[in-house]
Amino acid sequence: MDHPRAREEGIQVRAGLGYGEILAISGDYFGNAVNLAARLVAAAAPGQILSSAELYEQLPGWPAVAQEPLQLKGFDAPVIAYNLGRAEG
Repeated sequence: MDHPRAREEGIQVRAGLGYGEILAISGDYFGNAVNLAARLVAAAAPGQILSSAELYEQLPGWPAVAQEPLQLKGFDAPVIAYNLGRAEG
């Protein structure tokens, strides 16, 4: 997220992390956790790491801020995400 070359090039890095069972086939990955991670990347601000609630539960003691529920494409109910990294601003 804060690599010097990314900063030098002006690349606005953001991340979304999911957790759960996935299916790997020929280098492609499928599953709800993969879809959620992709949607969280799209919702993240530059410099921000958004985590699914499932992943956050696996990180006891990790400092994070719960976000307002997100309405994400492909998910019927709003999704709770946690900000694991700062957003530039």
